[in-house]
Amino acid sequence: MKKILTILIFLILVSTVAAEEIKVNKIAKANITKGDILEINIEIEKNIEGIKNAYIKETLPPGIELVDEKTVKIESHDGIKVKIYEWNLELKDIKTSIRYKIKPIKLGQYNLKPTSIKINNDLYRSNSLEFNVNCKANNLCEEGENSLNCPQDCKQGMKDGICDYKADNLCDPDCEDEPDCVINNNQNSNLGWIIITLLIIIGLIIFLKIKKK
Repeated sequence: MKKILTILIFLILVSTVAAEEIKVNKIAKANITKGDILEINIEIEKNIEGIKNAYIKETLPPGIELVDEKTVKIESHDGIKVKIYEWNLELKDIKTSIRYKIKPIKLGQYNLKPTSIKINNDLYRSNSLEFNVNCKANNLCEEGENSLNCPQDCKQGMKDGICDYKADNLCDPDCEDEPDCVINNNQNSNLGWIIITLLIIIGLIIFLKIKKK
């Protein structure tokens, strides 16, 4: 029993050491403005001696423009085509950094999947990364902006492709049967009938006066 326990402890220690041989950390800004270029920094740290040949693979998110001149590879993941960056490097120093730039073209949250690094038959992964692309406020509700992702420019009740379905005295043209639209339509209908009735009364009064003459 003691021998088995010793073997288990040894295996745990070996796996822990192996896991700590390579550390991969991915860093980028958490928030940028639409139109900005985002730089991603992949930091690789090794605590083992000697040169290691590494294959590094980075899956790029959809909805971006590539800024770097680096050749991109296209792969199919579950029927969806994704863009891939690849590097084959010699890890000579304790720390190695890889940087690349992208330009997000949509508003909202993006997710960068973990970077994978393969050395011989060992696979290491970085952290995943999320960042937000915020709108650039200019008092114009432009294409791709709405009351959710750009409340500075797109106020509730505007035609922005987002239905704000609630009773708030604002008739949202993006909604069907929205409570405030029904109320406003009823009010407009009643007002129309009142105007028509007044016009009829005025017409009758004018007609009677003319007839008396």
